[in-house]
This record gives sequence, structure tokens and C-alpha cells, in this order.
Amino acid sequence: MLFITNKLGQIVYHNDKNLIGKSTWESSALPMENVTVVREVNHSRMLVSANHSIYTDWTFVTINPIKELTKETIWIRNVTLAIFSICLIIVVIVSAIVSQTVTSPIRTLQRLMGKVEKGNFDVSFPTRQKDEIGELGYSFNHMV
Repeated sequence: MLFITNKLGQIVYHNDKNLIGKSTWESSALPMENVTVVREVNHSRMLVSANHSIYTDWTFVTINPIKELTKETIWIRNVTLAIFSICLIIVVIVSAIVSQTVTSPIRTLQRLMGKVEKGNFDVSFPTRQKDEIGELGYSFNHMV
């Protein structure tokens, strides 16, 4: 909404021609100096901007709903949160898979060591890996 008021608070220009010449809806809600404030208008938060001209003694006023001004920002926030949540879920799943890949051979080696401890020397660790766990498995097989 855009309108212009004179020094008495009467509307000089408005999109709705019926309001020209009438007093503004709530003079206490309208700032009369060059300022931008947030006000409650008809149970909605509005951004009220006023620019007073010293030459004409008129005040140029714009009133915009905060919801309209922040609509795209809220959408961007929601999309960002959704993307973050999806990435977090993917990271948790990948972490679980990597953790399982690392700990599974260690558990197998531990289980086989328990069998050797009980006197069963007829065990063998499958050495498919070429990493540190594979080297431990190879050493374990050689020792047994």
C-alpha cells in the first residue's frame, strides 16, 4: 500500500480514490519523520516506511506486510533445512557403512582369536584386504 499525507494526516494521494481527503487509519501508527518501523495493523505485522518532504510538508508512506517481504526468505530457509537434513542422513548412513566395513573384519579376527585361545588351531582369517587389517589377518594365519 502506498499513499501520501499532508501535515494534518489527511490522505493526499492513495490508490483508492475514495480515501483521498480522509484522515489516515491510525495517526499514532504512522511515523511522521523519515523512518522505517514495524507496526501491528489489523492484527498483521507491517513494515511502515515514511519519508517526509520539507518542501511540500507531505509524508510519503508505504505499508508492506512482513509476511510478503519474508516469504521467499522463509522458503529459502526451509529448502536449506531440508537439504541439510538430507545431507545429515546421508552422512550418518555412509558413516555407519564405513564403520561396519572397518569393524566387521576386526570382530571376525577377534572371534577367531577366541577359538585359538580355547585350543582350536584349525581356523583361518580370510585375507581379502590389502590394508592393515589384511596384514593382521595374514600374520594371524601365519602364527596359527
